[in-house]
Amino acid sequence: MTQLYRPEGMRGDVKFIRGLGNAWGTFKVNRETLAGGAGVFVLDTFDVDFGCLMKDWKLMLENGTEAIPWSCNNGEFTFQKDKKYKVSISKKAMPPLLLAALAGWKVQDGAVATTKVLKQAKVVLTATATPTLAFAAVAAAGDLKKVLSVYRQSDSTWWSQAGVAGAGVDADKTFMLLNTAGAYSIAFQVGGAVQENELFTVVYQYYEQMVAGDLLMFEDGVTFPESVDLVLSWLVKYESGANKGKKGYMIAIAKNCMPTSGLEIGTEAQGIAEDTMEFAVNFMDQGDIKLFQAALA
Repeated sequence: MTQLYRPEGMRGDVKFIRGLGNAWGTFKVNRETLAGGAGVFVLDTFDVDFGCLMKDWKLMLENGTEAIPWSCNNGEFTFQKDKKYKVSISKKAMPPLLLAALAGWKVQDGAVATTKVLKQAKVVLTATATPTLAFAAVAAAGDLKKVLSVYRQSDSTWWSQAGVAGAGVDADKTFMLLNTAGAYSIAFQVGGAVQENELFTVVYQYYEQMVAGDLLMFEDGVTFPESVDLVLSWLVKYESGANKGKKGYMIAIAKNCMPTSGLEIGTEAQGIAEDTMEFAVNFMDQGDIKLFQAALA
């Protein structure tokens, strides 16, 4: 009789230790840089580490079976048909390139000289004698997308945009947007309630040439996500059995994983978005799925 006993083995009920898990993957995204030339997108490979904001991960096996009736008596005969693997990773970190890779979006980074990005600014502007408020950050015609709000600090009042300054029910609370030789400004009713040197807080959106650190991601309708390779690890502790109290690492490798879950962008105010990514493993060869367990000294 052979006794199944390994005193050096890791046996017992395993507890995953909070905050000591890790997951990273090798992703691919279509990215355009200045070096490639305008309109040239290269399938770029990069690693994303989900780090300490990862909540959990799971490697799941689904056995595919089929049952057929017995030919000469009651009942069924069940046989193994296939094996399918899935990976689930719950995390709170969503780097922009990871989002682009999961969605199958194209990416332009700050090195692309011909691309402008939409930005939002909140500035304090001083009224001139005209009276107007000049936009120093917006110079080119068509670069101003929208003035979102105009707020006068002296009396805490909000002003609204009209076709003609002073038009409307409350003439003292309206302004018009001017574009003179490509330079934008906000104009108020001449002789109205706005005085020179009054301070206004203005929030607006505008287009500006890309700089280092800017990123544009867009859907082209024909680009789909690429498969990824995942490495998942967790520090575990054995809570029962011969190895009670012993710690070790459980590490799983899953190759050729295709994203299958949907994406949600945004979350509640003052919150960190929490998402669960799901992958179907395109099992292709021996070693595409590996599980390592190693005891710590």
